[in-house]
Amino acid sequence: MYPLDSEHVTLEQYTGLKDKDYVEIYEGDIVSASIYGELEKGVVEYSPFGEWVIGNIRLNEVISRVTVIGNIHENLDLLEAE
Repeated sequence: MYPLDSEHVTLEQYTGLKDKDYVEIYEGDIVSASIYGELEKGVVEYSPFGEWVIGNIRLNEVISRVTVIGNIHENLDLLEAE
């Protein structure tokens, strides 16, 4: 077994959910979702209330409209204003 080099490895928690294309969703993933008729981008985070959220939207409430497009460690530019 090899030791993890914490400087070069970031562990992410699996949410237990999959997007509309059956891609696993992890904490820190950047997703796009159709929310309130608008296409929104956001980061999947664990809230203090014990729920996975995108901003202030519960992930499980919009899961059928979510697509993983990247993650904050490799694709932070996806969140820049268009």
